[in-house]
Amino acid sequence: MAAEHPGSIRCRDSGMTIACLLVTHLRAKLEMQRQPHLRDRAVLIVDRSGSRPLVVDHFPAASGATAGMTLEQALSRQTGGVVLEADEAAYRRAFHRILVSLQGVSDRVEGAELGTAYVGLDGLEALYGGEARLVTTLLNAVSQTLAPRAGVEGTKFAAYVAARCGQPMGAAKVPTDVAGFLAPRPVDLLPIPARLRAEMHRFGLLTLGDVAAMEEADHPQSPVEEATLALSNLTGESGTQLSLPSDLRGDRERRLAEAERQLQARTGGKPALYRVVPVAPWHPAPEMRAMQVPLDTSGAGGMKALSLPSPVAVREGPEGEPAAVRLGNRWQRIARIEDRWCFDLWWMPQPLGRTYYRVAREDGGEVTLFRDQRENRWFRQDP
Repeated sequence: MAAEHPGSIRCRDSGMTIACLLVTHLRAKLEMQRQPHLRDRAVLIVDRSGSRPLVVDHFPAASGATAGMTLEQALSRQTGGVVLEADEAAYRRAFHRILVSLQGVSDRVEGAELGTAYVGLDGLEALYGGEARLVTTLLNAVSQTLAPRAGVEGTKFAAYVAARCGQPMGAAKVPTDVAGFLAPRPVDLLPIPARLRAEMHRFGLLTLGDVAAMEEADHPQSPVEEATLALSNLTGESGTQLSLPSDLRGDRERRLAEAERQLQARTGGKPALYRVVPVAPWHPAPEMRAMQVPLDTSGAGGMKALSLPSPVAVREGPEGEPAAVRLGNRWQRIARIEDRWCFDLWWMPQPLGRTYYRVAREDGGEVTLFRDQRENRWFRQDP
């Protein structure tokens, strides 16, 4: 929910400087203040206002959950999960108090989604003794128990990304090469619906650099399963088309089957075309969510799991966290841990327990690692 204020920031002017003040997991932090006895529990904060109950936030112990999951999906990834009903009115009141505090520092404050605020800095640096002290004053205007962070740049999005990449109670300023700073960042940072971000992953667009490098005529880097074409304003008349020719899908299947027969004739009868079939989309282990199945199911074999993990050598830090990973013939130092989550499916016939780490390497790339809690071995998990 956006909260507009007098003097809000509406566009980028030449030489303009914007700070993004970010409080991550604001709902969870407020609930931990209200109910400290639940601080170490796997708590899920759920909104039931829609057709299905959705997770809107979670406590750190519920690291297998993400906002936007259904309650059913989230509970399948947690052992002993606790469900709290979201109190959106209370969260909005707390966020409004944060915005009022920031207005005591700058007269140009704009609230975006819950926990995210943008502040205009131009003309205030001299008043506070420099930009660094000005940003520190903004951070101190927010309760330290909420662990705010700040990012500084000339556009809202770049400032937001800097804040997301920064440390609690710290500030990060985007370097002069803004494009170079943004390029390796994941597309999950884009302020678009989760459904669209998932579609971008399916098209092989994993980083902002991938998106920026695309041209209009570029082909997707991953298989396309479905496409939609919208036409409008072709004539002055309007109406509703009842249906497309009913045999379009059947015709596509026949053409694919014919292509499969021709390809098998060249490959000695081996499967050539495959489709991805969802098996358990909710499963916390990526390789259990879907299977690659031959288009021609009359032959034997050919099915295989996707996103299979591969063993990897990892040097551990003092608390068992990954400190370096061997990729190819080189050891890569872990610059920081971007995210951590775990699950323990102890009740299954073949129990499965893992602790995942999404880490940033020193060369700027990212990799997802996990320790198998039962085998005590490290693996790399590709998307």
